[in-house]
Amino acid sequence: QGEVATTQARHTPAASFAFATDTRTTYKGLPPPNSNQNSSMSVISSEVFQGGDAGRTAASQIAAQVKSSANGMSPADVAALTAILRESSKGTAAKREGACMAVGAVASQARTAAEHQTTALVADLVTCCADKHSKGVQDAAVAALAALGTSMSAHGIRAVLPALLAAMDPKEKWQTMVGALDMVSTLAGCSPLSMSEALNDIIPVVTQMVNDSKPEVSVAARDCLSKICQSIDNRDVEPFIPSLVAATIDHEKVIECVQRLASTTFVQTVTAAPLALIAPLLLLGFRVRSTATKRLCAVIINNMSKLVDDPEDAAPFLPNLMPALEKAKEEVSDPEARVVCGKAFEQLQSIEEKLKTHVSHKATTRIVDEQVAVAGVGAPVSAEKRTYVTTLVSSLVDCKVEDKQDWIDELGPYGVSERAAKALHAAMSRMYFTDAPDEEEEDDAEQLCDCKFTLAYGSKVLLHNTRLRLKRGHKYGLLGGNDSGKTTLMRSIANEQVDGFPPASELRTVFVEADIIGEQSHLPCIEYILADPRIQKAGITEELVERMLISVGFGEMQ
Repeated sequence: QGEVATTQARHTPAASFAFATDTRTTYKGLPPPNSNQNSSMSVISSEVFQGGDAGRTAASQIAAQVKSSANGMSPADVAALTAILRESSKGTAAKREGACMAVGAVASQARTAAEHQTTALVADLVTCCADKHSKGVQDAAVAALAALGTSMSAHGIRAVLPALLAAMDPKEKWQTMVGALDMVSTLAGCSPLSMSEALNDIIPVVTQMVNDSKPEVSVAARDCLSKICQSIDNRDVEPFIPSLVAATIDHEKVIECVQRLASTTFVQTVTAAPLALIAPLLLLGFRVRSTATKRLCAVIINNMSKLVDDPEDAAPFLPNLMPALEKAKEEVSDPEARVVCGKAFEQLQSIEEKLKTHVSHKATTRIVDEQVAVAGVGAPVSAEKRTYVTTLVSSLVDCKVEDKQDWIDELGPYGVSERAAKALHAAMSRMYFTDAPDEEEEDDAEQLCDCKFTLAYGSKVLLHNTRLRLKRGHKYGLLGGNDSGKTTLMRSIANEQVDGFPPASELRTVFVEADIIGEQSHLPCIEYILADPRIQKAGITEELVERMLISVGFGEMQ
């Protein structure tokens, strides 16, 4: 019977739904959890379509059954739910409510077993948020979207994003728009890394809604904008996110925001995420009359663009920023400001030039899908679920997740074996991850530090995305010309200002200044060292200081 229902579902969803529900009512209970047919037999019961408490109970039972299936719901059940969710008549409101309950229960309880199917129903769920016949349907749809948003993979955002962005179209009903905004807000809290990667697509849509005439839409959009921007992982930009969001909502605050942003020194690598928030504000800055504001916008662009590692991250913003800068460098009245705008324009031109020969490091669906097949992701994983695995792998690539264990942990719940996950990681690393592994020293010395950092002094970037690796027992030298940053680097390490360098609680670091502190210049050598607050805090004795000085070549008379 399950096979017949499946066949009918592929051709006539409404007929298969009727058949499936009629057949299920002949069962006294659900098929046994370990049934060999549980991936193809219908588990939808007619009780779920009654809505209310009966529907909620039946939905939970359905979810328990789906959880035991390797590939989630049967095609017949998916077709049945889809057909009911797309009904719009008053007489089928209870069925729509029950269908939303079923999707929500499966999303929260069965989770990865049917995630490839529940994510495909998002477009229908956001439509049900605006059901005109039943508040119960609206509430059940909102609950289903919330359940899916909190339970789905952190790398599944790209599977639902097109449907959510389409639901934010001003032509849609306001409840549908709010439902989509709320789910994006939920995803931002649960999946900040993949949300950050998608900001360039999301921010332009959400910002158009922050001043919507419908108060509910405006409030939801402002809340959503604030939450998605919290996913931006850039320490230079993080302190300014509230101001940037406020200026996005109220354009009267643009000038003040630009002034604050221009006062910072950018040292972190700039990716598409912070640019997605800042670039629209800079465009607004170029439209104001103030020459000073236009100059500051150019300064910000010049500083940030120097820290763009991947020109593809800046590519979406060049078509708007370059004409604005070109116009400013020709038309602003202040000659010095024109020069500043010209330098920023040249900087963007250099990025544009790099793009001509740039090899993209973004995942290509066709290539990823081929590698998923090569890695052996197949039976018992269905073709539909394998397609979803391709989406997850693409996100892992685009989010630059390079740790192999993360791939194993992420893909395992979706039927991907550890061997296949390792094979995928190896293949994708060769294709998309550009950093070649450093040659390992032959000794087995303990590694004390392995970090990548950026260092600046004032507005000057000294080191950008620089790798530092230190091993116990080794001696290292810093070579560089005057004012190249040698002292700044050592002082920054000692002051715990280098990203990724172990804290003082794990690795003690002492920086010996070349200059003597004036007020302590009268002290003998050992007493001078003992006067250092860090030496005192560590409880180091005079005997130990003397022994260490002798060990590195200082004699008693030195």
